[in-house]
Amino acid sequence: MNPKYREKIYRKYVEILTKYSEKPNDNQEYKKRKKLYNLNYKKFLPSNRESKILELGCGKGFFLKYLKEMGYSNILGVEKSESPILHALSDIKNYIVEDDMFNYMKNCSEKYDLIVLFHVIEHLFKEEVLDILELIYEKLSSNGILLIEVPNASSPLFGCINRYSEFTHEIGFTPSSLREILMISDFKNVEVYSVRDLSILARITFKFVNYFLHSRFTKDMFIEGGIFAIGRKEKN
Repeated sequence: MNPKYREKIYRKYVEILTKYSEKPNDNQEYKKRKKLYNLNYKKFLPSNRESKILELGCGKGFFLKYLKEMGYSNILGVEKSESPILHALSDIKNYIVEDDMFNYMKNCSEKYDLIVLFHVIEHLFKEEVLDILELIYEKLSSNGILLIEVPNASSPLFGCINRYSEFTHEIGFTPSSLREILMISDFKNVEVYSVRDLSILARITFKFVNYFLHSRFTKDMFIEGGIFAIGRKEKN
């Protein structure tokens, strides 16, 4: 299942997004992302700096750079699209393998302590999502952790934009549907969180709005534009 439009778009993916999104240069972008990683994900990283960590769909390698700076040495990114690899951060290129993530996961013999995907599975078809989660579960070590971030389709403010902002988006995820697919794929102790904003004012505002949403509608609704899930593989 590999529609031709995917290849057409991904060949120029980075150039298109860079041209029209008005993002800052890589150094500025990394500084911002580092703060977001510290705020949202640092507490989920393995305590052992020798842990094996894999990022699927690593793009330019911002998270890999963060891991490297945090002292993790056994890190690897997998990226199929030629365009992101050509634009990868210079000090991270040696940590990136150019391969289709399905192909890599089927053929690798490694077991990983942490596998992460940032804004990847919303670009897949439903069958592909379940397939990659099955492969991830198989390649996780005992007590290994999966971390997935996706756009938040349940957001009253950002949901529609998140779902249709990119032509390659195939699925919109809500907290409940994200939790559902991880549980279907045998992950345990699944937790879903909103991606907290760097702005203190925004965090306070979103906290009050979320309280209203949870009291009036459902706890599986957040106003933030992003959500992430943590799933664990139980020890055999």
